[in-house]
Amino acid sequence: MDRHLLIQNIIATTKLMRDFNVPIVLSTVNVGTGRNKDTIPELKAVLGDTPSLDRTTINAWEDQEFNQVVKQLGRKNIIMTALWTEACLTFPALDALSEGYNVYPVVDAVGGTSVDAHEAALR
Repeated sequence: MDRHLLIQNIIATTKLMRDFNVPIVLSTVNVGTGRNKDTIPELKAVLGDTPSLDRTTINAWEDQEFNQVVKQLGRKNIIMTALWTEACLTFPALDALSEGYNVYPVVDAVGGTSVDAHEAALR
């Protein structure tokens, strides 16, 4: 997916979630260790004071802090976006599904390493 379009889509999704008061759980990977960059400025501007959970694993569901925050919300429906469909979306989505959550990926607000990888991960 075109990077500019992906950014527009994730920002639109985030604005929609905020407009409807849907809780947002934001996570990053290895920002604290210096291995990766923080959330892009365009998205941070929309997120405002939303705290970011920095994890060390690709699968957010395996991160204790992330998992705890999601479970404390007490909701069974999860709308997910991610950086990479085939890793950052697929792994936590499958884990959440196995624990009885309903997962709704926003397919145009997540990118894959290729179109084929994106489509295969969604299947």
